[in-house]
Amino acid sequence: MRKMLIVLLSLLAYQAGAQTAETRASGSGIQNDSTIQLAPVLGIPFMMFKGDEVSSQWKSAGGLSTGALVEIGSGYVTFQTGLLYNAYSIRAEEGSEKAQFDFHYLAVPLLGKVNFLGNANRTVYAKLGIMPSQLTYKNYRYEIGGIKSSYNNDLNVNNFDMPIVAGLGGAINVGSNKAIIVESTYVRGTQKINKGEGNYRLDGIVVSGGFSFGF
Repeated sequence: MRKMLIVLLSLLAYQAGAQTAETRASGSGIQNDSTIQLAPVLGIPFMMFKGDEVSSQWKSAGGLSTGALVEIGSGYVTFQTGLLYNAYSIRAEEGSEKAQFDFHYLAVPLLGKVNFLGNANRTVYAKLGIMPSQLTYKNYRYEIGGIKSSYNNDLNVNNFDMPIVAGLGGAINVGSNKAIIVESTYVRGTQKINKGEGNYRLDGIVVSGGFSFGF
């Protein structure tokens, strides 16, 4: 997955470089007349537990990240916010025993974004900030010898987290004030998941894509 991301960003950088050269030669380029960009997004999270004495058996079981991002401003530096629904699953297996945690969050990203070519519709970009997240669903499932059980009311977990978010991505122009966006975002939880002993937090990558348009 890391190699795929590197290849994708390399292609975006190549396209952006070609556009820059064309702009210098012709004195014109793709214009972005919008100061607000809306982007419905869909992604796959790869989250894991990190912290003291976390077993290496716990692995990402995927999940879903969806919602909409709103970019405010134009030029090289903009502000990004929105509303996301993040569903994370983490699984462990040993012999006939299986266990899985599910955590769903409603999140509001608050990010600063740098468009390296000064145009949100065709650029390679980086973003950094925080993502206040409220837990909306929790569940623990386990299976022993083919017998399955699950519960959620007794999970003693924190209902709020304030992850640090850092991402890289690119936008490919597909029309006036429109672009296809692809990005990879690192999400690092700052609050421990459990209220009891231990110091476990969520940590991982979200790979997502979407369609951005200005208005």
